[in-house]
Amino acid sequence: MRPATPDDADRIADIDMLLFENAFNEKTLRTELELGSCWVEGAPALGYVLIRRDEDITDITRLAVHPEAQGKGIGKLLLLRALEMPGPHMLTVKKDNGRALELYKKHGFEIVAELPDIPAWVMRREITSAGT
Repeated sequence: MRPATPDDADRIADIDMLLFENAFNEKTLRTELELGSCWVEGAPALGYVLIRRDEDITDITRLAVHPEAQGKGIGKLLLLRALEMPGPHMLTVKKDNGRALELYKKHGFEIVAELPDIPAWVMRREITSAGT
Protein backbone atom coordinates (compact mmCIF):
# COMPACT_ATOMS: atom_id res chain seq x y z
CA MET A 1 0.00 0.00 0.00
CA ARG A 2 1.22 3.48 -0.83
CA PRO A 3 0.01 7.07 -0.90
CA ALA A 4 -1.66 7.98 -4.17
CA THR A 5 0.19 10.27 -6.54
CA PRO A 6 -1.18 12.45 -9.36
CA ASP A 7 -0.13 9.64 -11.72
CA ASP A 8 -2.78 7.43 -10.07
CA ALA A 9 -5.65 9.84 -10.82
CA ASP A 10 -6.62 8.30 -14.18
CA ARG A 11 -6.77 4.76 -12.78
CA ILE A 12 -8.66 5.87 -9.66
CA ALA A 13 -11.13 7.75 -11.86
CA ASP A 14 -11.60 4.59 -13.97
CA ILE A 15 -12.40 2.53 -10.86
CA ASP A 16 -14.71 5.26 -9.59
CA MET A 17 -16.63 5.30 -12.89
CA LEU A 18 -17.09 1.52 -12.73
CA LEU A 19 -18.48 1.50 -9.20
CA PHE A 20 -20.28 4.75 -8.40
CA GLU A 21 -23.33 6.39 -9.96
CA ASN A 22 -22.01 9.71 -8.64
CA ALA A 23 -18.48 9.08 -9.92
CA PHE A 24 -15.85 11.78 -9.66
CA ASN A 25 -14.53 13.06 -12.95
CA GLU A 26 -10.75 13.37 -13.19
CA LYS A 27 -10.73 17.09 -12.31
CA THR A 28 -12.87 16.58 -9.21
CA LEU A 29 -10.77 13.60 -8.23
CA ARG A 30 -7.56 15.60 -8.46
CA THR A 31 -9.13 18.23 -6.19
CA GLU A 32 -10.18 15.53 -3.72
CA LEU A 33 -6.63 14.14 -3.73
CA GLU A 34 -5.33 17.59 -2.79
CA LEU A 35 -7.89 18.10 0.02
CA GLY A 36 -7.66 14.71 1.66
CA SER A 37 -5.39 11.73 1.78
CA CYS A 38 -5.62 8.81 -0.58
CA TRP A 39 -4.01 5.40 -0.41
CA VAL A 40 -3.86 2.87 -3.22
CA GLU A 41 -3.15 -0.83 -3.33
CA GLY A 42 -1.35 -2.15 -6.38
CA ALA A 43 0.41 -0.66 -9.37
CA PRO A 44 -1.61 0.11 -11.30
CA ALA A 45 -4.10 0.73 -8.52
CA LEU A 46 -6.46 -2.17 -7.83
CA GLY A 47 -8.26 -0.20 -5.13
CA TYR A 48 -8.14 3.05 -3.24
CA VAL A 49 -9.41 4.78 -0.14
CA LEU A 50 -9.99 8.52 -0.05
CA ILE A 51 -10.07 10.04 3.43
CA ARG A 52 -10.86 13.52 4.71
CA ARG A 53 -10.34 14.71 8.24
CA ASP A 54 -12.97 17.27 9.28
CA GLU A 55 -12.53 18.94 12.67
CA ASP A 56 -13.50 16.00 14.87
CA ILE A 57 -14.30 13.16 12.48
CA THR A 58 -12.58 11.13 9.80
CA ASP A 59 -14.74 10.82 6.71
CA ILE A 60 -14.00 7.82 4.53
CA THR A 61 -15.17 9.55 1.37
CA ARG A 62 -14.54 6.63 -0.97
CA LEU A 63 -13.33 3.08 -0.65
CA ALA A 64 -13.33 1.11 -3.88
CA VAL A 65 -11.79 -2.01 -5.35
CA HIS A 66 -11.76 -2.76 -9.06
CA PRO A 67 -14.36 -5.47 -9.78
CA GLU A 68 -11.68 -7.87 -11.07
CA ALA A 69 -9.78 -7.57 -7.76
CA GLN A 70 -12.72 -7.86 -5.35
CA GLY A 71 -12.83 -10.69 -2.83
CA LYS A 72 -9.05 -10.73 -2.29
CA GLY A 73 -8.85 -8.70 0.93
CA ILE A 74 -7.91 -5.40 -0.70
CA GLY A 75 -10.98 -3.61 0.68
CA LYS A 76 -10.09 -4.75 4.19
CA LEU A 77 -6.50 -3.50 3.82
CA LEU A 78 -7.74 -0.14 2.61
CA LEU A 79 -10.26 0.13 5.43
CA LEU A 80 -7.62 -0.71 8.03
CA ARG A 81 -5.41 2.06 6.59
CA ALA A 82 -8.29 4.52 6.95
CA LEU A 83 -8.90 3.38 10.53
CA GLU A 84 -5.34 4.42 11.40
CA MET A 85 -6.58 8.01 11.17
CA PRO A 86 -7.99 9.47 14.39
CA GLY A 87 -11.61 8.50 15.04
CA PRO A 88 -14.52 8.61 15.11
CA HIS A 89 -14.99 7.51 11.49
CA MET A 90 -17.91 7.97 9.14
CA LEU A 91 -18.83 6.64 5.70
CA THR A 92 -21.74 6.11 3.35
CA VAL A 93 -22.57 2.77 1.74
CA LYS A 94 -25.29 1.70 -0.67
CA LYS A 95 -27.90 -0.51 0.97
CA ASP A 96 -27.47 -3.24 -1.64
CA ASN A 97 -23.69 -3.49 -1.17
CA GLY A 98 -23.80 -6.49 1.15
CA ARG A 99 -20.09 -7.24 0.98
CA ALA A 100 -19.16 -3.71 2.06
CA LEU A 101 -21.83 -3.60 4.77
CA GLU A 102 -20.49 -6.84 6.23
CA LEU A 103 -16.91 -5.52 6.19
CA TYR A 104 -17.84 -2.25 7.86
CA LYS A 105 -19.96 -3.91 10.55
CA LYS A 106 -17.15 -6.38 11.25
CA HIS A 107 -14.87 -3.41 11.95
CA GLY A 108 -17.22 -1.66 14.36
CA PHE A 109 -19.33 0.56 12.11
CA GLU A 110 -23.01 0.97 12.92
CA ILE A 111 -25.81 2.40 10.81
CA VAL A 112 -26.74 5.82 12.16
CA ALA A 113 -28.86 7.31 9.37
CA GLU A 114 -30.45 6.70 6.01
CA LEU A 115 -29.86 9.08 3.12
CA PRO A 116 -33.19 10.49 1.93
CA ASP A 117 -32.41 10.78 -1.79
CA ILE A 118 -30.50 7.56 -2.49
CA PRO A 119 -30.72 4.01 -1.08
CA ALA A 120 -27.70 4.34 1.19
CA TRP A 121 -26.77 4.14 4.84
CA VAL A 122 -24.58 6.51 6.82
CA MET A 123 -22.36 4.47 9.12
CA ARG A 124 -20.24 5.59 12.05
CA ARG A 125 -17.50 3.95 14.08
CA GLU A 126 -16.83 5.48 17.46
CA ILE A 127 -13.43 5.74 19.05
CA THR A 128 -12.47 2.39 20.54
CA SER A 129 -10.60 1.77 23.76
CA ALA A 130 -7.42 1.61 21.68
CA GLY A 131 -8.06 5.25 20.70
CA THR A 132 -8.84 4.58 17.06
